[in-house]
Amino acid sequence: MADRVLSPGQKAGYALGGFGAAVLNLMIATWPLYFYSPPPGVGRQLLPVCLSALALTAGRVVDALADPVVGYASDHTRSPWGRRLPYLVGGWVPLTLVFLASGIPLTIPASATSRPTHCLTTLPGFWAGPASTWAS
Repeated sequence: MADRVLSPGQKAGYALGGFGAAVLNLMIATWPLYFYSPPPGVGRQLLPVCLSALALTAGRVVDALADPVVGYASDHTRSPWGRRLPYLVGGWVPLTLVFLASGIPLTIPASATSRPTHCLTTLPGFWAGPASTWAS
């Protein structure tokens, strides 16, 4: 079989398929650290840097644990929709809710535990949520 060379337009078309997921991933991977723990003089610090970093790390650990589980479940799913489509259809709602919750500005007066709890639940929740939609 001869090697087929893709045109630049075809390459761009394939690349655009993952653009939305990549932008969402980049926003959640980088923005919370700046949002919760901005540099001095830029904004109000909502969390100590160590808690922001812990939340981001916890999210990636949850992702590392969820991906193989969801992958196994997806590989062994038998449905009229196929193996992957049920996860795509069912995964967008929790993913959207967790994404929106992770961006809620917590600028109202809060207890010492509410902001860390919010950050430590929404960010790992975000990384667990897309495991189902990105398993395909």
